[in-house]
Amino acid sequence: LEIQRIWMERRKTVLFVTHNISEAAFVSDQILVMTPRPGRVARIVRVPCPRPREIRLMKTPEFASLVFEIREILGVA
Repeated sequence: LEIQRIWMERRKTVLFVTHNISEAAFVSDQILVMTPRPGRVARIVRVPCPRPREIRLMKTPEFASLVFEIREILGVA
């Protein structure tokens, strides 16, 4: 939520690197899903959720579907 607050105040591009799929889906407008070594972009996934986002978004079927889509791309579904 803090990252979202800062972004909404400043409206600057942020490159956020994480291994946490739910975190990426919550804070991002688009997610670059990377391959293992050598790291390349496997797919760009757009996050259709409007801003500002509330934590309860993570309990919705749409959010679960987005997280599952990313897990499938990574082969960990």
